[in-house]
Amino acid sequence: IENMFSESEILKCIEQICEICMNNTSDCKFKKYSYFFYPEKLSIFIYYLINYKNVSFLRILDIIIQCFHRDYVTNKTNFNQKKYYKFFIHLINLISNPPNNNNENIIQDNMINHLILICDTLKVLSPKNYPGFTTAWLDLISYHNFINNFLDTNLIEENSYKYEKYLSLLVDILSYLNQIKAQIIKQYYYKY
Repeated sequence: IENMFSESEILKCIEQICEICMNNTSDCKFKKYSYFFYPEKLSIFIYYLINYKNVSFLRILDIIIQCFHRDYVTNKTNFNQKKYYKFFIHLINLISNPPNNNNENIIQDNMINHLILICDTLKVLSPKNYPGFTTAWLDLISYHNFINNFLDTNLIEENSYKYEKYLSLLVDILSYLNQIKAQIIKQYYYKY
C-alpha cells in the first residue's frame, strides 16, 4: 500500500469503504474489497494503516465522524448504532491490546495518543449531539479496555491531560443525565 497509493488515495478508499460498511451502500468502485465491509474488519484495516503505514488516525476518525453523521441524519428513526459500537469496541481492543509487542515504548505512546483521539471522537458523538447513539456511547466510554487506560494511576501522573480527556466524557454523561432529569420533572409537573 505504501508504495502504490498516496495517503489521500488511501483516505478516499477508506471513505468509500466506510460508506458501504456503515450505510450499506451498494454503489462503489471498491467492491473487490468487500472483506472490509464489516465493522470489525474495517477496524483491523484501520489499525494496520495507522500503526504500520503511518496514515493519519485523526483524518481517519474525521472520515468516520462524517460517515456517522450522514448515516445518523439519513436514518434518524432507524439509526443502527450497533455497527458503530462494534467498530469502536474492536478498534479500542486492538489499540489497548496490540497484537505485536515488539517495541513496547512506541506501542505504549501510540496507544495513549490513539485512545485520546478516540476520546475526542466520542466527545463529538456524545448523546447531546446524537441522542440515538446514547446506549452505545455509554457502553463505549465505560468499556473496561477503554476506561482502564484512562484511570491507570501510574499514567495519570505522567499524562494528566489523558485523565482530563476522559473526565470531560464523564461531565458529558452528567450533563446529559441532568437534561433528561429536567425533562422528566417538567413532564411530571405539567401533567398535574
